[in-house]
Amino acid sequence: MAYSCRRAVTSDLPVLVRLLAEDELGRVRERLEEPLPAGYGEAFARILASDFTRVLVLEAAGEVIASLQLTLIPYLSYIGQTRAVFENVHVLPAYQGQGAGTFLAAFAIGEARSAGAGQIVLTSTSSRTDAHRFWSRMGFAHTHVGMKLFL
Repeated sequence: MAYSCRRAVTSDLPVLVRLLAEDELGRVRERLEEPLPAGYGEAFARILASDFTRVLVLEAAGEVIASLQLTLIPYLSYIGQTRAVFENVHVLPAYQGQGAGTFLAAFAIGEARSAGAGQIVLTSTSSRTDAHRFWSRMGFAHTHVGMKLFL
């Protein structure tokens, strides 16, 4: 299968929300409805206007099938190194196990490297053992324990 990656644009918002909502955890926390709740558009507008955050999409045959949010953080530690963060990585179930995630992750790693990042961090819900195996195969190591505080 031939894949291509690019930065997301405004017209991608409905499919981005679909990727979130069709995820096993997203089914409970997202709202895929017409029209989309305003919060999605407001957040995406802030992302598109940001110099530090971008959403990458993966296409197959002209269809968006996966996405990844990449945020670059200027960091004091590591002598002022830039840190990249991967969030909201989703691949449509029909394309999982077919190299789509690997292609998208490799592209995003290249984007982070080109932006001067010295490391990439990501979080993954503890129940996502398949995702943990995937990221380990991509060279990521379990180095920290993460925590969340919902406000």
